[in-house]
Amino acid sequence: MGRHSFFNDLRQCGKALLLFALFMGLLEVLLGKTCFFRILFGIPCPGCGLSRAAVLLIRGCFPESLSVHPFLIPLILSLAVGAGERYLLGRPPRMFAAALSLCFAGMAILYIYRMRRDFPDTPPMLYDPENLLAAFRTILWTHFS
Repeated sequence: MGRHSFFNDLRQCGKALLLFALFMGLLEVLLGKTCFFRILFGIPCPGCGLSRAAVLLIRGCFPESLSVHPFLIPLILSLAVGAGERYLLGRPPRMFAAALSLCFAGMAILYIYRMRRDFPDTPPMLYDPENLLAAFRTILWTHFS
């Protein structure tokens, strides 16, 4: 069941994953960013820094990766637990759901802490003045004033 289930899952989700990757690449090319919070509101999201942390981890810069976003490693471990449950043990990934929930709760707490401590001038908690809300506000301000 293990390998067969993985390839079935990949076949079912492959097109959606490819479209998502293309969309994120298009956002990066057109806007220079992929974070919807940052694009819309100019503020970082709870996951901001995960991509940079992943790049740093791949380069072998473990301490730097942890400082950019300490929840990358727990998220990777959660995915490994889920994959192990589903593909090696052949059961529904119950522990994965619990581990992922704990990661998201921890990310929310870290986000609130970082927003209070680091926002708006310490990476990755930077304010981006080139956001859609600011542009809309400027358009309204110049049109109605």
